Amino acid sequence: MIPEKIIQDLSDHIRKFKQIYERDKAMGNNRVKLPDSLAKKYPNADREWIWYWVFPTINLYVDKNDGKTYKHHIHESVIQKAIKKAATKSNLPKKISAHTPHIY
Repeated sequence: MIPEKIIQDLSDHIRKFKQIYERDKAMGNNRVKLPDSLAKKYPNADREWIWYWVFPTINLYVDKNDGKTYKHHIHESVIQKAIKKAATKSNLPKKISAHTPHIY
């Protein structure tokens, strides 16, 4: 379930990364690492938009096992640090995390 108030921002974000995906695809850099069994069953799925990360990294990496270049999602610590920074900047009087419930 997505809160109504973030739907537009999330839609804008996904549109932005769809453009990045298309650019990466044109350069041949649009692979994402899938679980082995899924990668075997659907050998081209690792290049499809449906599997692309909603929050991808900017950098690519080369997998040591197959030698292919992939993009990965951003690390959870990036989100955690952004939340901590926003909470500190907002002078909130309590500890905040990605799992802190929102009270309306």
